[in-house]
Amino acid sequence: EQRALVGGPRQIGRFIGPGQVDSFQVTFIHGFPNSIAFSSNRMMRLTVVRDSNANVVVDGVTTSLQRSFPPHPANRNMIFRVRNTSNQRGQYQLFIN
Repeated sequence: EQRALVGGPRQIGRFIGPGQVDSFQVTFIHGFPNSIAFSSNRMMRLTVVRDSNANVVVDGVTTSLQRSFPPHPANRNMIFRVRNTSNQRGQYQLFIN
């Protein structure tokens, strides 16, 4: 079975304090559509940037987001950043496939 994400689908769930930022990189495999889903209990800024050209593909403050990306002809690294914009500790979950 082929996967769109190197290492298979990921679920990331974390608590982060007010103003804190989590940042990580994932590699999507060429030729497959990709999707992400985000959910949090506080307002958080989710930013997704394509590493190769610094193209911002997602940038917004939300508690919920779902986004799909079309297949790409080459592997691509994406940088994910989650910033807690509230003044309270918050929890988020990010699903990447």
